[in-house]
Amino acid sequence: MQAAVRLPVLVVAVLAVTGCAATGGNIVAPRQSTPASPSVASVAPTPSPTPKNSADEESSQAGTCLDWRTSVREVPCDRPHNFEVMLSKQVDQRRKPSERSMSRTCRSALTTFLGSADVAASRLEATHLDARKGKDGKWRFPCLVGELGPKGDAVRRTGTLAGALANGLGVFQRCLVGEPLEHDPLRVVPCTQPHHSEAIPGVMPIEEFPAGEKGLRQVALRAGVYCEKTVAAYLGGTRRGADSSGVTPTREAWLDGMTDAVCFVVSKTPVKGVMKSTGRP
Repeated sequence: MQAAVRLPVLVVAVLAVTGCAATGGNIVAPRQSTPASPSVASVAPTPSPTPKNSADEESSQAGTCLDWRTSVREVPCDRPHNFEVMLSKQVDQRRKPSERSMSRTCRSALTTFLGSADVAASRLEATHLDARKGKDGKWRFPCLVGELGPKGDAVRRTGTLAGALANGLGVFQRCLVGEPLEHDPLRVVPCTQPHHSEAIPGVMPIEEFPAGEKGLRQVALRAGVYCEKTVAAYLGGTRRGADSSGVTPTREAWLDGMTDAVCFVVSKTPVKGVMKSTGRP
């Protein structure tokens, strides 16, 4: 039986910053998270098993779709499948590529494949199969894209995802049953289902991430201010019972290729459909 492939799921780390603001050049010191606004949490990827390629996975070339249940098989992309191969990477080096290098490669490829810098605000995620060394001495590994489901696995779907976000997040916008600051596993759902939180377009790129807690605080403070403004623009003003929240990667996650902070609008009561343009000036 093949090992199941699961997409990387983000979990909230211990450090969170709330109520961050700049006044007269002074910044409010970070503190433990409370239901204030804006709020920022740091996240790290949970380990996800990466199965080794087997003889029936030889055809993992870009454009291939894979139906992965108890075993893996190649299928036309108009048939139900869990994953699509978006890149078949070849590396000419002596040592096997590290998990970090493969992760960074595949997350970078995801942005190009989907046609948007707002990938982190969607339910589409990248993962990869294990690297194999060919007879020519070169290492190869396929990067996969899948749609994240409520249980953290890839849902079965039809059709290619190439360019899926070129015209915006659309049906792939990421919504959460709970809140980004919750320590329980985050249940990711389509925004047509009841939810409290929704990721919004306009992620914040993190170009630099200094080491240590100081670096994490700097990134979190910047994201807190950024997300407060971004959420207000998304809502078109303020919405009663809704706050802004932001999720930043930890430095380890940033080194793994998670290089964006994601802004969320969080409602105290569950909603169906997106909250865009429902605020008051």
